[in-house]
Amino acid sequence: MRTYWTVGVAALLLACGGEDNGGLYGSGGAGAQAAGGNVSSGGVGAQGGAAGGGQGGANLGGTGNVGTGGANLGGTGNVGTGGANLGGTGNVGTGGNAGNAGKPCKNDSECSPLLCNSKLDTCQPKLPNGGACNFSDECVSGLCNSKLDQCAVPGPIGTACNFGQECLSGLCNSKTDQCAVPGPLGTPCNFDKECTTQLCNSKSDVCAYLGPLGTPCNFDKECQGGLCNSALDLCAEPGLPGVPCNFSKDCKSGVCSNHQCK
Repeated sequence: MRTYWTVGVAALLLACGGEDNGGLYGSGGAGAQAAGGNVSSGGVGAQGGAAGGGQGGANLGGTGNVGTGGANLGGTGNVGTGGANLGGTGNVGTGGNAGNAGKPCKNDSECSPLLCNSKLDTCQPKLPNGGACNFSDECVSGLCNSKLDQCAVPGPIGTACNFGQECLSGLCNSKTDQCAVPGPLGTPCNFDKECTTQLCNSKSDVCAYLGPLGTPCNFDKECQGGLCNSALDLCAEPGLPGVPCNFSKDCKSGVCSNHQCK
């Protein structure tokens, strides 16, 4: 009876020892079953092993610190800021020869990349409409109105001009120096293209039709008969002897001598 009691106590102690070992190392459970045989307390030792193993797994999980270290490695922000400092291109541009604006000059080579504005005699960029100019390449619009000496765009009828390119209509009336369209009979003119009659009488400087005999003229084309007597400056027929002449065509005989028809 005493012997069974002793064995029972030993088994109980062995089972308890298995539980402690399992808590620390996670292997006490297996020891309890080997020593305890069929004693059910050995199962407790197995539970201890499971618990110990769980804690060990948690301690190994240093992933959080590694993640934080990853953030420290991300020094890209500082590199990016340095990149911004490298971008000094803007200052270089400002400090270029564009600073020559307003500098007195005689030719473009003194102003590059600007131009030497020939109206202002200073270095200037291409100027907007209204800017002073002598040449079209001095203007943003590509046109310098030579009558106004200003950068401009082609103007409507009535705009001051010297050339057709300065006018929306493509015609600058050279007598009025204004943008215009071809005018009717009596319109001031210097050229046939300025007239709807397709004839500008160069003696009267107005739009006209072919003139009858006696019409003031400078050219044969201005006369119905096709002859402008250049000594009389009148539309005429070939003259009889004694009629003033400058050319043989002015005379019916075809002979002009000493400015008289023979």
